[in-house]
Parts: sequence; structure tokens; C-alpha cells
Amino acid sequence: MSSSLLHLARWACDLTLDRVPPSVIERVRLQHVGAAGILRGLQQAPWLAPLQKVANGRGAGPIIGGG
Repeated sequence: MSSSLLHLARWACDLTLDRVPPSVIERVRLQHVGAAGILRGLQQAPWLAPLQKVANGRGAGPIIGGG
């Protein structure tokens, strides 16, 4: 692993929520709401039905970082 990637990984692992600026937290929330809205809208797309059948047949999966 490159030293730059390792440095970034260590920084990310050491980051705590209290060190994240409120504007960044708000931006993440807005991005999350936007993505959730897109996914909700896609649930009605007719071309998605075959994909849903395959995905539902695989069972539940973990949410990484769902903490």
C-alpha cells in the first residue's frame, strides 16, 4: 500500500465526529436525503423489477458503517 493511501486511511480512522465542521455534517445529510430520494424514485422503474428479484433472493446484507 502506498504511503499516501496509508496516511489517508490513518487520518480517516482517527477522525471523530466532533472534529467535523457542522457545515460538512449538514452537507452529508443533504447528500444522503438526495440519494434516498433518487433510490425511492427508482423503486417504481419497470426495468428495476428483475434486479430486485435477484437482490431479494440473496438475503439481507450488512450496512457498512451503519453503526
